[in-house]
This record gives sequence, structure tokens and C-alpha cells, in this order.
Amino acid sequence: MKIAVYNDWWKPDLVGGAEHTSLTAVRELQTQNPSDRFEVFTYSSAFRSSIALIDNLSVRRVFNFALRRKYNANKAVKLFEKIRILIDPISPRLLARAILKSQPNVLVIHNMDRVGIKLVKFVASSGIPVIRVFHDLGDTCMNRKRFKRESPCKKTCLLCIPKSYQHRRIFSIYDGSVACSWYVERKLRSLGFDGSEISVGYPTIIQQSESFFTEKKEKSYSIGFVGRLAPEKGLETLIHGIRILRQKSQQNVELVIAGTGSDAYVSKIKNLSDHAEISTVFTGYLKNPYEYFKNRVDLIVVPSLWEEPLGRVPLEASSFGIPSLVSEIGGLVEAKDLISDGVRFFKPGNPDDLAQKLDFFFRTQLVTKTRLIPYKNMTSALSEIFERYRVGIE
Repeated sequence: MKIAVYNDWWKPDLVGGAEHTSLTAVRELQTQNPSDRFEVFTYSSAFRSSIALIDNLSVRRVFNFALRRKYNANKAVKLFEKIRILIDPISPRLLARAILKSQPNVLVIHNMDRVGIKLVKFVASSGIPVIRVFHDLGDTCMNRKRFKRESPCKKTCLLCIPKSYQHRRIFSIYDGSVACSWYVERKLRSLGFDGSEISVGYPTIIQQSESFFTEKKEKSYSIGFVGRLAPEKGLETLIHGIRILRQKSQQNVELVIAGTGSDAYVSKIKNLSDHAEISTVFTGYLKNPYEYFKNRVDLIVVPSLWEEPLGRVPLEASSFGIPSLVSEIGGLVEAKDLISDGVRFFKPGNPDDLAQKLDFFFRTQLVTKTRLIPYKNMTSALSEIFERYRVGIE
């Protein structure tokens, strides 16, 4: 069976959870069905097409007229890119032509903001089954986050209605789809995505180790943060929460931040932590932050303000035996069903509640064994869909 896979970005551009999850799913599917042939397609970041073998996987980068040649781009480039997607019929047609030339039995589309809905129409019109993977609610929002003015969007705003309408219209074309969490599945349904099934498959998180956390006598603690440094991630809430904790309990708390963001926002966070007199370490990007954190931090805090589709951080932290304190919002809530112990929640955007939960954690930290509970992953969900198309394929 020949399986084509599309994602906006691909290795070495592993820009976020969607890229890591997509790559892991393909590798696992290759291992489970060695006779299947996979070919990955994505837009080229250069002004030419190319093909390369990456980790024994064929990756074809197709010529296009995209203005955005790298993930991190300024607002002007992102704006012009949104316009280009609407008026550019050539780039998605070239991509569809390359995919169809490989004669796949099925196409799996992950994130598709750089190509738009035209790719789906071009490929589906040829009779090739199209499977969609939803890593977030990007099909309903221009900025992919449904987050505006420091709070989650309760309704689809006027600017995002056209995009949401287009994607709802093509949803019935999909022969099947997979969402990364039950939260994403429910939200898509509530926003009118009907006419096709949606399975749920969580990202695969490799269980690395189990650690035991014992009661700590000295009043010195270290808190970790992992992720993009952006307003919706709630770093301000975390810093204010630590400040309140220190004022009430006189506890010494170090903050270790692993991630990158815009220079302006990083500068803002540094100034905020300095003003709060919090000892803060900025590590920048770490290939494996949890290995770094494993013997350094007491817990990881996920203070997100936006409705994360799932949130890999508490799952990955648990896989390394690190407990986490998590904002009770969006798909992050599902961590309580996937982790046996070592995860607690606080009210999103509420530094007072965060400080109270931190104080409770540090005062009552007993022997804890944190581990992931077995769950249905994205690979299994995709495999179930693929079985429909194996009949008659040699």
C-alpha cells in the first residue's frame, strides 16, 4: 500500500507538537507494516523542488509561490501569505500533481495552512481517499489559536468566519479524520464540522522512566516551564504566581524556562521576573528539555491561557517521572485521564490559585510515582482507517 503524507513543515523543521506527532506516526506505521510505502510531501523552502531520504523516509519538497519560507516570520509576511493562499491556484496544483504522480492509495493531510483547501479538492477529484489529522483548531481560526485579547475566543470572529466556512464545506470530502484529543473532536462538532467521522488518537509519548518524589525538608524549590514563549502560554501568570508564593511563604523558588520566542516578548518576561526578584534561568531551545529537567526541577508548570488542543508537556513530563501543575483549560484537562498520578490543576490566568496550589504541592509532596496510562494513539487510529483500503491491494 502506498501512503502519501502532507504537512506544512517537516524534519528538520520540527517546529511544534504537530510535526513531532506526524513524524512519530509515520515511523510507527512503517514499523507495523514494513510492506507499506510512505512518501512525505511539503512545500519547499527554496525556490525549487527537491527530494531527500531522511531517516529512510522519502521527503519531497515541492516548488511553490509561498512568501513564508520559514516558520518564524514577521506579521507582514504572515498577512501576505494568507492573501496568497486565497488567490494562488498554481502552488496547490503543483503539489497535488506531485502527490498524484506518486500514485498513492491514500493521502494523509496533517496541518495545511500553507496550502489551503485547494489541495483537498484537487486530490479528492482524482478519486484518491483523503484522510485528515486535526492537531488543533486551526481550520476555524486565522491565527490557529482561537485566542484574542488575552482570552480564548468564545465565538468565531468575523475575520475567521470565511476560513471556518471553507473548511466546514470540504470536511465532508474527507474519507476519515483523526483528532488529537476528545476536546478537539467535540469542539469541531460544535462548530459545525459534520458529514464525516472523527476518530480520536493521542500523540505517542515514549515512556522513558519512572521517578519517585519524596518529601523535601529545605525551603528551596525549582519550577520548570517548557514551550513557546508567547502571551497565550501564560508565563506572566506563572511569574506572578511565584511572586505571591514567595511573599506568603518566604520560600526560595527558582524558575527555569526552556523555549524560544520573539526578542520583544523574551525581554518582557526577563524584566517581569527581575522586577519580581525571581531567580530565572533561560535555557533557550533544548532538544530534550525533560532530560535536562529530570534531576533539576521539582515540578513543571503549564500555565496556558489559551485552549490547548491537548498539550504534550504534562504527558512528556510524566514520561520522565516529573510531576506537573497544569492550567485547567481546553485539551489540557484530559491529562488527568492519561496520567496515573503527579498531575494537578489550577484556574487558568489566576496567579492566586496557582500560588495556593504551588504552596500545597511543596508542603505536602509525599512519595509519588507518576506514569502514563495506556491510551489509543494516533498511529492506531490511522491504522484502523487504512484497513478499509487494503482490500484488493497487493
